[in-house]
Amino acid sequence: ASDFAVFRMMGAQIKPGGYDLQWVVEDFEEAMKMELDLQSEARNARQAARDLRRRDNVKVPRILDSLTCASVLTMELEEGLMKVSDSDALHAAGLDAGECGELVASVF
Repeated sequence: ASDFAVFRMMGAQIKPGGYDLQWVVEDFEEAMKMELDLQSEARNARQAARDLRRRDNVKVPRILDSLTCASVLTMELEEGLMKVSDSDALHAAGLDAGECGELVASVF
């Protein structure tokens, strides 16, 4: 049985305080299916790239369509990336952590 079948079975049997929470399981299943459809994620990434194209301080990696399917999302490799949470790397690159945080917040 799939993981979702197990969740549905548990959701049908477990009713904390008498409340039927089956809808939570169903919503979670739908959301996970959407998140795990990587062709949909590729479309979203292309839309994000279009939306952010005028920002010279933001780069959305290009989707490699020939290597992408519903279960695999392949994007171009961007050299020199660092995590915004890596304060040592940001400092070494001469970047201000606060400014980087503001940039990330402004994009999302």
